[in-house]
Amino acid sequence: MATQHTVTPVDTGPRLIVGVVERGGADRAVSAAIRAGAQAATVFIGRGTDSEQHVGASGLAVRSEKEVIVTVVGAPIANDVVQAIAQSSTSSTDNADYVAKMPVARVVGLLEAVAMAKDEP
Repeated sequence: MATQHTVTPVDTGPRLIVGVVERGGADRAVSAAIRAGAQAATVFIGRGTDSEQHVGASGLAVRSEKEVIVTVVGAPIANDVVQAIAQSSTSSTDNADYVAKMPVARVVGLLEAVAMAKDEP
């Protein structure tokens, strides 16, 4: 009797990469991502859910304001982009910056989305 094997398809689709850095660190992170192969990135301001300011272990005030970096890249360069963003961090506090990578089921450009909307009844 033959052995059956389950073949898991390799996911080669795009990846969404989200980085959260201390306010003022996004330019450095975006530059690193572009050097690693990302074509572009979007940056916006975010705020943590803890108090506006609190005192860190070093006795310095830590701001809860963050910059959020979002980019979509191809699977072959996703790990390089994540690594570049992570290495660009100059966070003065432990775990203040982070980066996440996740698969994207579909990407629709703005012009394509407008054309699709016109075709819908």
